[in-house]
Amino acid sequence: MLYLHISTNDCIPQGARLRTGDRIGHPSCEGSFATGAHVHLARKFNGERVNAEGAIPLILGGWRAFEGSAAYEGSLVHTDGRRRVPCQCKEPLHNGITRR
Repeated sequence: MLYLHISTNDCIPQGARLRTGDRIGHPSCEGSFATGAHVHLARKFNGERVNAEGAIPLILGGWRAFEGSAAYEGSLVHTDGRRRVPCQCKEPLHNGITRR
């Protein structure tokens, strides 16, 4: 699992083994141009990216990733029905995910 745009402040070291619930750091704008702090998640197996909706779906903390019709247009849907979609905004009910 790759976590991108994590702040270097309080970030876990590269290659660290994690368990469910471990904190990895804080969202940031570091690493490329961005209009706001955020985190990208990606999976690799044998050096190749693994599709979010492939044979093994990407599910984290009850949130399942779904692809969109283009890059950065996917969504996350929680087992309780909440849905989050990307936008160039900060609207917790639209695109915010927090731990309950």
